[in-house]
Amino acid sequence: MIVVDVETSGTDSRLHSIVSIGAVDFEQPERQFYRECRIFDGAQVEAEALAVNGFSLEQVTDMHKQSLEQVMAEFIAWCKPVANRTLGGHNTSFDRDFLQASVARYNLAYRFGNRVLDLHSFCWMHMARCGQTPPTRGGRSD
Repeated sequence: MIVVDVETSGTDSRLHSIVSIGAVDFEQPERQFYRECRIFDGAQVEAEALAVNGFSLEQVTDMHKQSLEQVMAEFIAWCKPVANRTLGGHNTSFDRDFLQASVARYNLAYRFGNRVLDLHSFCWMHMARCGQTPPTRGGRSD
């Protein structure tokens, strides 16, 4: 499994860009990947997203940083030796959607499945099995 986290310039994988990718090979945690990149040409940037991820507009548009295409190619190469390329993490569907959109944008070979493992779900199930009530906010899991 590849535990992954992406930071982005917004919430829509069609309009916004990845600005960083971090990953750990679950079976070999010493194998780690982290890269920052500039947004793709024409990508939109939401101020709210930058407030969450801590990047500035100058950082995500810095022409001295690698392009998203270069970072995606490096990430795919880093993932290649991992036997089980199932993605895991927190809110992993979000990360998967951005990774899929990015490889499609550059016509790269995508090496991940649609199924993901989400830590929030595991935590919720663990709490429920231990007789604890998972917290909610506004009628939804929190």
